[in-house]
Amino acid sequence: SFDITPDAKFDILNDSNYPINFLVIRAFFMSGNDKLGDAQKVIASSQNVLPSHNDPLSRRSMDMTPISTIPLEDLVDGKLAVRIMASYSDGTDAKWFDVKTLEIPVPEAAKMQSGHKKSS
Repeated sequence: SFDITPDAKFDILNDSNYPINFLVIRAFFMSGNDKLGDAQKVIASSQNVLPSHNDPLSRRSMDMTPISTIPLEDLVDGKLAVRIMASYSDGTDAKWFDVKTLEIPVPEAAKMQSGHKKSS
């Protein structure tokens, strides 16, 4: 059994005319319909506001890694997707919005799975 620790890299950009006082991002590492891992980061807070679009600091680079490793054999067809969601509020009533879905290539999984197919 082999485990991986994937890394999702992307940028967050505030393209509005107003600063964002609170922003949290969640990343769900998925294969097919199965959630294999997750990560969460607070991007903006009252102490670290995300400025409006006319400020050079309105873009932040993200690097999200799941809390735990993911077994290669859990990847359906050797594919890993990362579903990115955002919320502008904290607490149990926070509303989450889909931002984007990224595909992370995992050539090791494809090789491992094709090796299993040959031996069966």
